[in-house]
Amino acid sequence: MLTHEQRFGDHWRFYGKAWVGTSELTQRVANPAVPPQPQPTVTNIQDARFRYVGTDLRLRHDFGPGDTFTFGTVLYHSDAPLRGANYTNLLARAMPPAACPRWCRGGIPTTPRCSPAACSLRAAASLAHRALAAARSRKVSVFETVRPPNLSRPLLNTTVSRTVPLFGLGIGNDFFDHGHLNETYFNVSTGWRPVRYFDIGSPHANIIPGTAPAVQKVLSYELGVHGTPVDGLFYDASVFWMDFHNRIETINLSPIVSIEQNSGDTHNEGFEGELAYDFLHGDANGEHLEAFVNLQLLHARFVASAIPNQVGKPPAYSPRHLAKAGVTWRRDGHYKLAFTGVFSGSQYWQDSAQDQPGVGGTVLLPALIPAYSVWDFAANWNLAPRVELLGGVSNVFNRVYYSRVWTYGIEPALSRTWYAGFKLSL
Repeated sequence: MLTHEQRFGDHWRFYGKAWVGTSELTQRVANPAVPPQPQPTVTNIQDARFRYVGTDLRLRHDFGPGDTFTFGTVLYHSDAPLRGANYTNLLARAMPPAACPRWCRGGIPTTPRCSPAACSLRAAASLAHRALAAARSRKVSVFETVRPPNLSRPLLNTTVSRTVPLFGLGIGNDFFDHGHLNETYFNVSTGWRPVRYFDIGSPHANIIPGTAPAVQKVLSYELGVHGTPVDGLFYDASVFWMDFHNRIETINLSPIVSIEQNSGDTHNEGFEGELAYDFLHGDANGEHLEAFVNLQLLHARFVASAIPNQVGKPPAYSPRHLAKAGVTWRRDGHYKLAFTGVFSGSQYWQDSAQDQPGVGGTVLLPALIPAYSVWDFAANWNLAPRVELLGGVSNVFNRVYYSRVWTYGIEPALSRTWYAGFKLSL
C-alpha cells in the first residue's frame, strides 16, 4: 500500500492511497463420516485465488470554524478464480505453485472457474458532520469453463452491473460540563450490499442464468452521546435502528433448481456503548494505561420474506449480545501492548434457524453456534521512526470454539497461534 498527503495553501489538502494484493485459500472437503455412514471414498480440493487493486483519491477544503468539504473517488478491481477437483486418493496433497494443476494429475475437475471479476466505482462529496452524497457502481462478471457433473444447468458466462445513489446526514450539538467537552449526535444514512459472484452464478447449485437479484439496501438511524466528563474518561452510548430491504436469499424452485432472489426484509435495532479510562492520563512521558469495554445489544428479525414461515426468525450471524474488553499499555512513538477479549452470544448460522439433518433422523449440524469468548495479545515496538516490530498471540488460552458453519461442515477456529513481523513506512 502507498499513501500520499499534500497541502495546497492553508485550506486545501490532497489524500491519495493505492493498494494491490493477492491471497490464496486452499480447502479440502469430504462427505462427513457420521455413523452409520461408511468412510468417504472421495475428497475434493479447491483453490481460490484473490487478486485485487484499488485507489482512493480525495481533496479536502477547510473553511470556517470546523467546516470541511471533501470530494473524491474510489476505484477498485478484483478477480477470484476458483478451481476444484475430486480425488479418490484421500491423502492427496497440494502441489507446489510451479507444478501442474491438480486436475491434470489424476483429479476429476469439478469447479474450475476462470475470471470471476468485480469492478467498483465510488464518487462522493461530503461536508464534515453535516451531509454526504455519493454514488456507487459495481460490475460483476463470471466465466465458467467446467460444469460439475452433478449439475444440469449450462456453463455460465454472465455480467451484472448495479449503480446505487447514497446519502448521509449527521447533526451534532456540543456542550460543556465543567470545562469538559461532550456531544449529542444524530445521523441517518443509506448503504448497500453489492451483488457478489455467487449471487449470479454458484459453482455448486443449479442457479437459473439471468436471475441475478437487485441490490440489497439499508437505511440506518443512530442517536447518541459521547464525550469526556472527567480527565482520562471517555464514554459513548447510542441506540440504532436499521432496515434492510431486498435481502438476497436462495429460493428453491425444485429439489435440484434454485435462484438467488430478493425475498424479503429484515429489521435490526439495538444499543452500542463504550467506556474507556486512561489511568496515566496527563503523564509527562506520554505513557498511557487504558482499560476499555464496549457492548452491543441486538434484536434482529425478518419482517417480510417470500420463504414460508420465515417472518419473525433472526437472520444468520446476529448474536443478541457482543462485547469486547481489554487493557492497553502504550507510550507514544515507542511501544504498545494490548490484551483484548471478545465475547459473543449464541447465533444461528443460516436464516432458516434449523438444524442440518443427517442420516436416519440424526442432526449433522446444529442450528445454533454456541456462545464463545477468546482472548488475544498483541505488541508493537518502534525500532526507528519508520520501522516497527509486530508480534502477538491469537487465542491465548487455546479455546476450542467455532464461529462459522457451511452446509458441508463446521469451520473450527484457529487454536493458539503465534505471529511476528515488521512494518516499514516509506
